[in-house]
Amino acid sequence: MASVIDATHPFAEQISNHAFLACKGCRIPLIRLERPAWQSELGDDWIMLPDLKSAASWLLKHPQRVLMTSGHKDLDVFRGCHDSFFLIRTLEPALLPKAFPPSENLIVSRTFTVEEEIELMNSRSISLVVSKNSGGSSSRPKLLAARKLSISVLMIDRPEKPDVSKTEKIQQVMEWLSN
Repeated sequence: MASVIDATHPFAEQISNHAFLACKGCRIPLIRLERPAWQSELGDDWIMLPDLKSAASWLLKHPQRVLMTSGHKDLDVFRGCHDSFFLIRTLEPALLPKAFPPSENLIVSRTFTVEEEIELMNSRSISLVVSKNSGGSSSRPKLLAARKLSISVLMIDRPEKPDVSKTEKIQQVMEWLSN
């Protein structure tokens, strides 16, 4: 019997919704393997927001020097935030919307150490980090650096996804498959 494992990015809302609908329509079992979300810790200054539009609204009222680490696909929601500076970091080259500054404010990079994050934030006078709560360890250094520098983080909550079996552990997926 076929089964489907949704192991997409926590913010891959459309793919998860399509998998759910396809599995429901074909009566195929579905489980989501999803890494745990980050949790704020002592010393963190996180402002939890439901989505990037809410972050843009917040920035309209509180202009900042922003390290934007939320990806490049939804940057257009920030086009009206003219009083804020944006240093945009993406995993892949991106064509920025016209509302954003030239490419010297775009960094294409996979990972940074905590020390590199601190250097970047200090060198660009960053006062705020915008991040999706994707969890995982590879991009956690930005949060540790923000904590060390007492920089606030606009943390974007994960989107609602269909209610399916869910786990954070591969072993549990293997057990689910064997049943």
